[in-house]
Amino acid sequence: MSDKLTEAFRLYFHNIVLIGAVILTIYLPLNLASEAASPSIGFDMTEFQRQLEKGDIDPEYFLNNMSNMNRFGVGAGVRILSGLILMLLAPALMGAFIHIIANSRQGLETTYKSAFQTGFQFWWKMMWVQVLAFPIVAIGTLFCIIPGILVGIYFAFIPAMVILEGADNPVDVLSRSTQLTRGYRWELLGALIILGIVSVTLSMAIEISAFFPFGEIFVLKALTSSISSVIGYLPLTVVVLYYMDARIAEAEAETKAGMAME
Repeated sequence: MSDKLTEAFRLYFHNIVLIGAVILTIYLPLNLASEAASPSIGFDMTEFQRQLEKGDIDPEYFLNNMSNMNRFGVGAGVRILSGLILMLLAPALMGAFIHIIANSRQGLETTYKSAFQTGFQFWWKMMWVQVLAFPIVAIGTLFCIIPGILVGIYFAFIPAMVILEGADNPVDVLSRSTQLTRGYRWELLGALIILGIVSVTLSMAIEISAFFPFGEIFVLKALTSSISSVIGYLPLTVVVLYYMDARIAEAEAETKAGMAME
């Protein structure tokens, strides 16, 4: 597992400029819009209730707070819209990331344009198989968190299969991912936990280091949030590596089986 973690860090940071450019293209504008349209203000119900009980409501205070509430509502709407857009584009970004890491491991060059082209080429397939896999993981999580995590590991190779194999049959994808992860599940789980801790720690460090010197500047908040999203893709690197190794092992087994039948 240590070799995989070392390789994951190497590939991720070797391609960090391209990865950052691709992910920030989507995340940064949407985060800027969300932060700019979302002032941290609202209607002060405690003060309003006090004035109402006294029967002495300040008209200016009331109008100002209603104006704040309107801006707060617009901000909330922008945040919801941004979240929906990110949800729709997430499969394309994941596909672009997988394409970058897989090519890099094979010594192939990836451009900004080709990464996006690959991501959006397989967008609908990624969306389709993930929508079908999600209820299964969710049901496992309902019974207990641990079964949900284990089911997620069983299906961890699905995104890589869609991008690198062009797989699109949901039933076959679920079954094949279960087969390919056999022999790698505990290692993969351990690697994902480690990289998850690393990515969360880095994200928190970036956001805290930006907040304390400068405070809540909306541009800075949007930037740090977007950078945190880039870091959040780090664990996916090791999934791609284990998938590629599983594919190599599968091909070797098929070759040996074919030779034995001759």
